[in-house]
Amino acid sequence: MENTSPIKLTSSNYWKEIGQLVNDAILPMELGGLLRKLISLRNKKVIPPLAETRTIKLARDFMTGGIDLDDGQYFYDVVVYLPSDPNDKTKRRFFVLIPKWPYGKLTHLEDINPALL
Repeated sequence: MENTSPIKLTSSNYWKEIGQLVNDAILPMELGGLLRKLISLRNKKVIPPLAETRTIKLARDFMTGGIDLDDGQYFYDVVVYLPSDPNDKTKRRFFVLIPKWPYGKLTHLEDINPALL
């Protein structure tokens, strides 16, 4: 049950809008808190929220469509940093927003197939 539609919010009223999504049972409460932290991270440059296993699964179910902020002015994908070694307890998993553009996707340079250039 993956939601591929973006979650639409505004920069000036996102806190209340997320609360309404939670109250209307459109978004689980746990993800409402995560989304508030992610938008705060974008707006205020705070520490990224931790990515626990359950939250990663919920985010995958509800946030794969990304975030539409300010009526299409800004689009973001919700991504998670995963350490290369999952057993390394000195590294933490966390969520971030990355800019998104229509009709394509950001790709790491090492993932580019030279034949496609």
